[in-house]
Amino acid sequence: MLAMLLLAAAYVGMPWYAASQVAATAHSEDMDRFRGYVDLPAVRTNLKRHLQQSLRGSMGEDMPRDLSDFLSAGANLFLGPLLEGLVTGESLAALLRGGDALWQFERELYPPQPGRELSPAGSDDKTDEDAGYLQLRRWGFTGINHIAADYGASDKTELRLILERQGLHWRVVELRFPEMEEKEQDRGENDENG
Repeated sequence: MLAMLLLAAAYVGMPWYAASQVAATAHSEDMDRFRGYVDLPAVRTNLKRHLQQSLRGSMGEDMPRDLSDFLSAGANLFLGPLLEGLVTGESLAALLRGGDALWQFERELYPPQPGRELSPAGSDDKTDEDAGYLQLRRWGFTGINHIAADYGASDKTELRLILERQGLHWRVVELRFPEMEEKEQDRGENDENG
């Protein structure tokens, strides 16, 4: 019985520890330890998949399938090298240090489009001088081997990292910008209703 309790405590404690260490190592700029908590190829692959979905969604349903596939294939030629240069251990650590780095990274991944202007993350709540390190605000299991960890400089979630259990370790495999996800959902609902 005691062994089962210890296993359950470890199962819950290990992802929390990993999620908190992701932020702590980024803040201390301990890049060797930080990279141990991040699966960069998985992060790039998941970002590429999300960007491809956004591209397909932005093309509209009126576009012929062959043309849509052709444009997507052309975009894929650029996405790989682009993400290879943008998504590095240093850039992800900079995101967790907050401030303009988060806003700039978000702008590079999601360029403003008419009617969808971006402002610096959390700019409604604070000035640039107040922008601080993103701290782990909350986390929870999304599956047996996945957790979502929300980070922010205030109570507002500015960055969500998805961690996956890989053997005995938990590593970041995906990043999301909750504010952008909400705007895309709102735009999708407006498109359906309008």
